[in-house]
Amino acid sequence: MGLFGNNNSPRGNPQAGRMPMQHAGPFCGNGHPVDPSWDVCPECMRLGLVGGQPMGMMGGQPNYGGGQGGPEKTAAIDISQFQEKERQVVGWLVAQNGPHKGQDFRLYSGKNVLGTAADCDIVVTDPYLSAKHCTIRYENGNFMIIDLDSRNGTVVNQKRISKEDLIDNDTVRLGKTDFKFKSLF
Repeated sequence: MGLFGNNNSPRGNPQAGRMPMQHAGPFCGNGHPVDPSWDVCPECMRLGLVGGQPMGMMGGQPNYGGGQGGPEKTAAIDISQFQEKERQVVGWLVAQNGPHKGQDFRLYSGKNVLGTAADCDIVVTDPYLSAKHCTIRYENGNFMIIDLDSRNGTVVNQKRISKEDLIDNDTVRLGKTDFKFKSLF
């Protein structure tokens, strides 16, 4: 006899004396037992789950989806079309001052947009930068920086530019932040 009484009594063991519940009927898409007359599984609704439609029997045939149409089937899709292709790193910018001092930003082949907007490839928190300030492109072995009509302009090696080729170790000023450009090629 244990500290709280006989472990075989319902009081000492809440599961004692209970028969395991077995359900031979249909189940919802998440495996909960349901009645074939229900439109949705109440347990799925309570838990906020999807797929709570009962899988009943209609005319001797399985009914997946509440009696409308035929059985729903799982379809395989190729997700590679939704995945971003991995781009090659071709260089980087290293912040020389400001809030990003010492931080390096990777440049990838193709177009790299720089600015303060969250959807830029490189986001710089400098209040003197425009939302979409400039782009750095790497194509056919060449780097080019293009100002996107920014308010405070883009400066390469102390010269304000609208479009300029970049070479290794150039200094790029965006707003009040200076960057050192480094090329891998």
